[in-house]
Amino acid sequence: MLFPLVLCGLVISARAAYDPALSLTALNYATATYCEESSVESWTCGPACKTLPGVSSVALVSDFLEGTFGFVAYNNQTDTIAIAFRGSFNFINWVEDADYTQIDFPGHPGAKVHEGFYNAYQTLGYQVDDALKTMVGQHPTARVIVTGHSLGGAMATFAALEIRPLISQKIEFYSFGCPRVGNQAFSDHLASVYPDYYRVVHTNDIVPHLPMTSMGFNHAGYEVWYDSDDDRTAFKVCPYTVGQPEDESCSDSYWVYDPTAHQDYLGVDVTGQCFNNELI
Repeated sequence: MLFPLVLCGLVISARAAYDPALSLTALNYATATYCEESSVESWTCGPACKTLPGVSSVALVSDFLEGTFGFVAYNNQTDTIAIAFRGSFNFINWVEDADYTQIDFPGHPGAKVHEGFYNAYQTLGYQVDDALKTMVGQHPTARVIVTGHSLGGAMATFAALEIRPLISQKIEFYSFGCPRVGNQAFSDHLASVYPDYYRVVHTNDIVPHLPMTSMGFNHAGYEVWYDSDDDRTAFKVCPYTVGQPEDESCSDSYWVYDPTAHQDYLGVDVTGQCFNNELI
């Protein structure tokens, strides 16, 4: 099924429908980021790594002082390069999350983004670019998946935009429990580059509703809303309309939110497989 985007009166169809299997694959890559760095590098990080056999090389990207972390990995069974980012892990991340100041997004007049989220990605951006160029050179036929959970989803947003001009490979972009990253102009730009970006939301997870729309933030992408803990296969897709606020018939229809819903996505304990603490 194709879902329409509207741009200046024109209807533009998404290039690909939401793929639940691909979504789960992307989620497992995102989940692996919460494990010990050494176990990620050796791909022995427990359940998340076991569900993704075939990963033959992993380049870690991290900034110890800022507490940001992710990886670029190649899976030889699926000929896939995965770029994944971890959600908040330490106090500095919390400060970045709480910094709701908007700054200009380079190269796109009118587009503004969350300063803390953008600065978090900047600590890793050059490492991601270098690792990706190396892996694409080694595996030129590979498709690319960009993903992240929570703050990791926000960082994945900037990564997806930054790498698009650098490579010709197909890029698939899925996020989970992602907060709002920028204003309407930024969201419209993201939609123009990735008309098939899917952001997954679990029931009444509070994080996708932050920062608030009243502060000038708006989501991009098609929202895929899993609103049942009894039927993990049931979801609703709400389209994104360029120039318009996000669709209120998915998770925005909730008025009461649950922070604990942030940890459980697609039946996966995202942050708890490796760490028994609450992270966003």
